Amino acid sequence: MVGLLIPFGVDRSSHAIIEPEDASRGRACNCLCPGCHAPLLSRHPKEHRIHFAHDSKHPEAKPEQECPFSSAVAIAMMAREICSELIDKNILLPALEYTHCFDCCGEYVDFIATKQKTLRISDAQKKIVFGDLTFDLELSFGNAKILVELFHKGKPKQRLHNKKAFLGEKRGVLAINCDSFDSGVFAENKQLRFSSAVRHFILTNGLRSWVFHPRHESMFASMISSHQCQPEAERWDDFEGFDEPTEVLQSEPKPREYARPVSVKLPSFEPKGYRCAMCNNEWLKKVAGPPVCPHCNTHLYAVSV
Repeated sequence: MVGLLIPFGVDRSSHAIIEPEDASRGRACNCLCPGCHAPLLSRHPKEHRIHFAHDSKHPEAKPEQECPFSSAVAIAMMAREICSELIDKNILLPALEYTHCFDCCGEYVDFIATKQKTLRISDAQKKIVFGDLTFDLELSFGNAKILVELFHKGKPKQRLHNKKAFLGEKRGVLAINCDSFDSGVFAENKQLRFSSAVRHFILTNGLRSWVFHPRHESMFASMISSHQCQPEAERWDDFEGFDEPTEVLQSEPKPREYARPVSVKLPSFEPKGYRCAMCNNEWLKKVAGPPVCPHCNTHLYAVSV
């Protein structure tokens, strides 16, 4: 697998996930690769991290290049495996700040649906189906619930086609990017178990963002309904149309005189700094229009700074 040694195997008999620290050495581990189901060896080197490796000399061995297992897939699998360990732990929830541009008048409005906060998880479930979508985790906070989607390059985020269903159930949807896991830091700490690293990743330092937040929808609807359009452009003053001719045209007709329109004053624009809540990129917006992040190519996560 790319970027990370095989951090766990699947027991041949019980099909349970086994970490290399708990496995017997060599073939005695009796484990299979979670990706290609080929036999594994448990390696316990003195100077390097304990890990699993494909047993290339085993009669049931498969070409290693055909293994689809990756670090992102391993993180998602382990997160589902340890979901019960998340109960009574605190999870960091990101802020959801939004800038909306009214097309009618060009006014920009910033509003905060929720601030960054830490909440204690009261219950956790794995592999939850809601509507026609499947989520990796469901975290409960009393009566409130958050569905967690673990995505990566090989598994992009799902599209929510029926947001009314989530709004009616008051369920938020949080996406965590498994590709943001720092394999280098994990490799340096040889005493850190993969399950502990994944738990910390889910609770604290994994790159996360809101896909859906019920408060965002209600605040956005309220903002739209209460908006009073006040364009700054001035109307044409004293425009009376064309003068009508008062006599029959001669060979050289008298030119008509037209009222001149007053110049239109557009809303003044001042450069403003923004930060992307998704990639933390900061930029200075120098032209009118939505604050589109140059990196993510979207304005949905733009936050004024």
